[in-house]
Amino acid sequence: MTTKLTLTMEAGVIERMKDYAAATHSSISKITENYFVMLTDRPQATAPSVAISPYVRQLNVKAYGVALPDGDIDYKAEIAGYLEEKYK
Repeated sequence: MTTKLTLTMEAGVIERMKDYAAATHSSISKITENYFVMLTDRPQATAPSVAISPYVRQLNVKAYGVALPDGDIDYKAEIAGYLEEKYK
């Protein structure tokens, strides 16, 4: 079953996609569908659990002035809290 999907993009991207579709004798819809299939068919990569050495932590503080967290952090909650404060 085919369903319509409306996407909003930069005008330049759309023009380049039209040129690419014409050059490959395809359609933007088919190219987009193939891309979405490729993204959703492969298994999701998970970050390996790797211990960060004290030396690397020290480099991070020296380079960026930020210490790496020691425990698990709920990044989604952190970002949500930040955005709530920002857009009060």
